[in-house]
Amino acid sequence: MADTISDYQAVKRENTFLKQENDLLKSLNNELKCNNDLLKEKLVPHNFNMNNGVSTNTLSYQHKPAGSYSSALKTINNKPGLLIKSKSQSRAISNIDILKDVQSNINPVDQNVKIEGVRKIKNGIIVNCENDTSLNNLKSSVLNIFGSKYSAEPVKKFNPRIVLKDVDLQDSHKDEDIINEIFSLNDLEDFSQTELKIVTKLKFYNNINLVLELTPSLRNFIFTKGFLYIGWKKCYFSDHIRILKCKKCLSFGHIEKNCNFVQKCGTARRLEFGTETGYL
Repeated sequence: MADTISDYQAVKRENTFLKQENDLLKSLNNELKCNNDLLKEKLVPHNFNMNNGVSTNTLSYQHKPAGSYSSALKTINNKPGLLIKSKSQSRAISNIDILKDVQSNINPVDQNVKIEGVRKIKNGIIVNCENDTSLNNLKSSVLNIFGSKYSAEPVKKFNPRIVLKDVDLQDSHKDEDIINEIFSLNDLEDFSQTELKIVTKLKFYNNINLVLELTPSLRNFIFTKGFLYIGWKKCYFSDHIRILKCKKCLSFGHIEKNCNFVQKCGTARRLEFGTETGYL
């Protein structure tokens, strides 16, 4: 009986110690959490953007992350755009004044115009609309109100391009012969050869890659097949996306003359100039 009581008291004491240890661990965990929150407040400014890791005020423009290939690709806008420019040749009107005129005299609600965004360009603005109906409504409004002052024309879109890969052609092949061969071997009789042109030929090992520009309807048709017969081969292709790349910072979405980022070296070596230092 005495042994049973002794064992019970020992278990009870052990349980008490475990409970005290658990309380201490909880207290320690709360302290660590508080310390972590304090460190975050000290290290991360209040205006820090957690999506891209950049503080909008405390970091200079040139220290913000430059554009990546994927981010430049996302900025490609396929919405219809209206180009509004001044007709005056003698008196230049800034794009800011054009934008103010248009916004102060045209109400999108009254004209049933759905606008994606507005972009200022040299001597004018481009208004991207949701669809062709909105674009036509906006164009009519601009011409009715500012017909003698501004011109309004839809932005001309580029035809899509594809890369026809690993094509086995001899140097003697002319562009006309290549196009004729593509149409003859791939059942494209419903299309005109004027809908396809060769932009450039890129060396690819012992063969070449053909960059082709074609109309959207022709592009959609051949993409249902996924390949083209040409010469002695069945060649596959993919979309050729035109992306701007800066030779100064090696990033995408802008060119060198418009670059405000730190210069970077194209090799693994350090590059110093003035007070700035750039790395790959």
